Amino acid sequence: MNFVDAQYQLEIDFEKMINLEFLFSMRIVPLNKMHLAIPLQGQFRPIMVISPFIKLFECHYVERYQRICMDKINASHIGFISHMGCSLHISALVRELQSQVKKNTVFVQLISQLKQIPTNQTYDIIMELFYQATF
Repeated sequence: MNFVDAQYQLEIDFEKMINLEFLFSMRIVPLNKMHLAIPLQGQFRPIMVISPFIKLFECHYVERYQRICMDKINASHIGFISHMGCSLHISALVRELQSQVKKNTVFVQLISQLKQIPTNQTYDIIMELFYQATF
């Protein structure tokens, strides 16, 4: 097989892969809200499970989409604003921590997780982390 045939075959295989429905499929999964042994029907909430291919696709194209959409999208739609998407928060935090550049502020949105912890305990944890980071 010569180079042209191999390239043509690769293009055909790529088109088949893109057209496969399961790569872009999502499914709704019931999630138990109450954490009971036997939940009732009203104690579930649906969540959308996204294909891993979608997440890879997002990581590959997110910077290009951000450049295009910065002036075309409302700022309240934070998914395309720089360092504001759900998965981007974690990657931005990891990049900042790995860069060893001293920052005054690191923003991590953990509101839903912090609702379950008493406020004074949350404050103590944050202050402990602050003192560890500064000394």
